[in-house]
Amino acid sequence: GNKNPVYTTEINGNVDLAEMQQILELDSVKTATGKVDIHFEASGKQSGNKSLTPADFRKFKTSGKARMQNVSVAFVNSTAAADSLNGELEFDGNNVNIKEVSGNAAGSDFVINGTLRNLLGYLFTNKEVLNVEADFVSRKLDLNTLLASDEKSGADTNYVFALPANVRMKLNTTVKEIQFRRFTASSFTGVFELRNRQLHLNDLN
Repeated sequence: GNKNPVYTTEINGNVDLAEMQQILELDSVKTATGKVDIHFEASGKQSGNKSLTPADFRKFKTSGKARMQNVSVAFVNSTAAADSLNGELEFDGNNVNIKEVSGNAAGSDFVINGTLRNLLGYLFTNKEVLNVEADFVSRKLDLNTLLASDEKSGADTNYVFALPANVRMKLNTTVKEIQFRRFTASSFTGVFELRNRQLHLNDLN
């Protein structure tokens, strides 16, 4: 028999995410609801004779677009969740370009433009790292609800994103109003970097 099967898939239509999650059973997604108008193609090859590896997923080729309509998503091992997601995703290889995606998370609104790198490997395996680079614009950003204190360190100034450890993020941020503990700022710009669940702020203005 063929020890190296080739996988191809094509999805066209208006997809219900709750039904899709029941079929795909994505490891990193706890719940997903809403509709996505999607035109998507993917193809890839299995290198070994047992199962698809993270390296296989990195080599998958994807193309197409997906337009989100009032999508909500929550992740496993994480308090992070987003709702009222609308906007377009453009698939390119193993990456996804984010185009004018708006939504809410923990009481904060946002509009994002950017790129998700290695999305397939992240979604379908437990070990792959998702890299996010994006421009982030918000009218109101409440870090008190988005961030959780690191109880193990005992340092009350050490805040971390309650996100999976295998997410790296760099957000060029523009916020009209930002709240963090008793601190409130207007017309805030800066770069948020997330590495190993630790948040770093750079180039603050």
